[in-house]
Amino acid sequence: MLNKMLNIVNSPEANAAGVITTCLTALNSFFQMFNPVLTGIFYVASIAWLIVQIYYKVKNKNKNG
Repeated sequence: MLNKMLNIVNSPEANAAGVITTCLTALNSFFQMFNPVLTGIFYVASIAWLIVQIYYKVKNKNKNG
């Protein structure tokens, strides 16, 4: 019985599942760690995009008016 259980644990399927689980956990940890940084970059980019839009709106309004 113990020998059969050890064969299941050392099977390629179990090893592949362990590798996939480890990779997904590492990816999840990476995004959890850098989530505030990525959020900050997104906020800065959004504000910059808003400023560019306002700038061109005012520029074109002065040109047409």
